Amino acid sequence: MIKKLSVENITAENFEDYGTLVTTSGKQVNNDLDSEIFNLYSHLARNNFEGEIIFNILEVLDRDNKFSSLERHTGTEELFFALDQDVIVLVARPDNNSETPDPDTVKAFHMQAGEGMLMKKGTWHWIPYPVSGNKANMLVVFKEGTLAQDLVVVDLEEKENITFKIEKR
Repeated sequence: MIKKLSVENITAENFEDYGTLVTTSGKQVNNDLDSEIFNLYSHLARNNFEGEIIFNILEVLDRDNKFSSLERHTGTEELFFALDQDVIVLVARPDNNSETPDPDTVKAFHMQAGEGMLMKKGTWHWIPYPVSGNKANMLVVFKEGTLAQDLVVVDLEEKENITFKIEKR
C-alpha cells in the first residue's frame, strides 16, 4: 500500500507533537545586548542532552520520492537544522510503547534554510529531502553514542506493507 504525503509548511503549532521548531520568524531580537553589528535571537529552543553532544553535517541527496523506513532514538533529542537549502523533513509521533511508528502520524514538512527542528526523544524520522537541487547540508546534533547504541530503524514496507510517497515537492 502506498500512503501519499502532502508537504505542509512547518509551523510551531503543527510540529509541536514531534518537537520544537527553531526559527527566528516572528521572534524578537534580544534587546539585552545592544549592538550595531549583530542581532541575537535567544532562547529559540531548550534542551538537556544529558551527556556529551556531537555536531554533524549531514549532506542529504536528491532521490525518489518514495520511502518506507523510519528511525528513532529513545535516549536523546535530535536537532536537524537546514543550513543552505530548504528541505522536506519526515517525522512520525513518538510512542515508546510501540516497536513501530504509527503510519497515520507520518508527516512531511517543508523547512526553510535557516530553520531547524528539535525532535523529542523517540520521534520517528527519516533522512530529509532537498526541495530543489541535488543536495542540501544540514547540521545534526545528538548525544554521543547515539548511532552505535540508540538507533532503531524500521522498514514499514517489510513490517506492514506500507510505503510513503511525498507528493509534489
